[in-house]
Amino acid sequence: MVDDVLLNLESATGVFETTEDASSPVPTRGRDTTQSSANALIDVKRDAWLALAADVIDGPCLAVGPGSARRAISLASFAERLCVVDSSEFGRPASTNHAREPHSNRGPSLADRIVHVRAREDRLPFSAGAFESIVADLTGADDVRARLEKLVDQLTDTGNLTFVADGFVGRSGLASMAGFGKPTEPSASLAGRLYGTANWYRSAAAALGFDEVTVYACVPTASNPAYVVAVDDERAVYRMSSFVLAEFERWGDLGERVLSTIRSSESAASLYPALLERLYPSFVVVCTNESSAPNVLGTPLENGVEPLLLSGRARSVVLELGEQGIRRVWKIPNCRANAALTAREHTLLTWLQSQDTPLRGTFPDGTAVETPFGTARIEEPVGGTPLIERLEGDPETFGSVLQTGRNWLVEFQRTFRGDRVVRSPDAVREELRFEPTGIEPPSISDPVPTFTTPVHGDFMPSNVHVHDDESIAGVIDWEYGTVAGSPIIDAGLFLLDAANRAFGSYPAGFEAVLCDSSVRPSAAKPFVEHAREYVSSYCDALDIPERTFGIYLPSVYLHRLALDWRYGTTSHYSEKRVNRSKFVIDLFEARDSMWLECEEVAQ
Repeated sequence: MVDDVLLNLESATGVFETTEDASSPVPTRGRDTTQSSANALIDVKRDAWLALAADVIDGPCLAVGPGSARRAISLASFAERLCVVDSSEFGRPASTNHAREPHSNRGPSLADRIVHVRAREDRLPFSAGAFESIVADLTGADDVRARLEKLVDQLTDTGNLTFVADGFVGRSGLASMAGFGKPTEPSASLAGRLYGTANWYRSAAAALGFDEVTVYACVPTASNPAYVVAVDDERAVYRMSSFVLAEFERWGDLGERVLSTIRSSESAASLYPALLERLYPSFVVVCTNESSAPNVLGTPLENGVEPLLLSGRARSVVLELGEQGIRRVWKIPNCRANAALTAREHTLLTWLQSQDTPLRGTFPDGTAVETPFGTARIEEPVGGTPLIERLEGDPETFGSVLQTGRNWLVEFQRTFRGDRVVRSPDAVREELRFEPTGIEPPSISDPVPTFTTPVHGDFMPSNVHVHDDESIAGVIDWEYGTVAGSPIIDAGLFLLDAANRAFGSYPAGFEAVLCDSSVRPSAAKPFVEHAREYVSSYCDALDIPERTFGIYLPSVYLHRLALDWRYGTTSHYSEKRVNRSKFVIDLFEARDSMWLECEEVAQ
């Protein structure tokens, strides 16, 4: 069914089989698995802004300040040689473990280019002009101007300086009080609380002799940068604001109306970005002496195009914003450990696009590009609006969303599925077992009819875009896709995610919609009927019993666990592994209470 290139993605035909030592709780295939390595990998999301500033990091580079040891993983991908001075590491045993690329066996470790220096930041043991670029973390510092002056002495005449610093809201402690980012103490001095605007940092950089200064805002904070935007890029600032407002549901609708009113007024439109400049909690300031166009990983964007970065745990998305909207979409791994998912996604989508099927137009069109972080992907934007926007929390829209997703999924699986097979109880239990986290499925009484199919892996309403007439415009984000897996991976996730959005959490949604509970609130009963119709019509269309749906429902999360473990992505070293494992076990334990009748006699 697929060509040799795609087959190389999978080491076995089993849904969850892996090629690593299953007796080890953490994959060890040529990897550094120290706790410091794991922590460093988890936190690479904090440095997603590097995708917009990478063009000024080259040659001999100096990294200073708290977090520089963690950031070394990313910086070493750009710098010719990297010296790291991290005061938070001062006094610890000398080690480069936490700066290694802990999940790659593709050539020499990045640590070979990294030197950790035991020193105080105010007593750097380097000669003047030793570095072509410096990256400094100045968050929490009161003496920013004095520290910048000392750092500039370490640069060559043509050197570049990039630093992360607190905004006024961050320095005053207001950001942490509002629940954004990690708790921080406000600046000790009144003067320290008052400065920290974008203009202040521009002036400070200009006073140091830099001709070109670009200021990026990290929203909500530098420790949790969900968005990174150049503060003077009006188009990107408004788009970022729309994304933020969309997270607030009812209040977000009001905010969108206010934002639209502001934009419609020429006098007010420019005041909004200027006001936000004074309210951002954190900034990244890029200082150079050469004119530089907006870029992504050093690739200049066309005139009039502005970048907006949305960071994720495994990869970041950069939107190229032009006059007509989104021009292109970059999907960039946050480190090389996560690049395997994007490479798999590109290979799978390339194959799907090559097939002569009416569904071809719903697969994102894109190209692969090699970057310092591994394989990235540039996609053409998908039209329509996310299907999740149609889900308003009532039974009617819940049922409509389920129907739309089911219709596309049934057509997709009918087109690409393999033959119907009947798996033995032992074979099914083996597929649903995941030894790295101790997941052991319960017993199964009878054989289970099923089939294999290409899998999206993250099939939920937010990744399905629809036109006004409810037709599918595109299905995005295939990084957890695979060539052959259980059909319930996608069918189950779509139902569980819709229930999650309707009831506020996965456990609440699952219990309300799928558990056959006598204490279910009456308001949930209409949702249950839509869920029953979704499962029944899906199983009828694909000739499998509902029992198969119930037994394979845990595969929704087992699939992600297996891929993260196989490739050692950031999610494997985070709380996601724990949460997903727990929910798999919860699904196993709830099997007897589901209305899906998982142990009925196989058809």
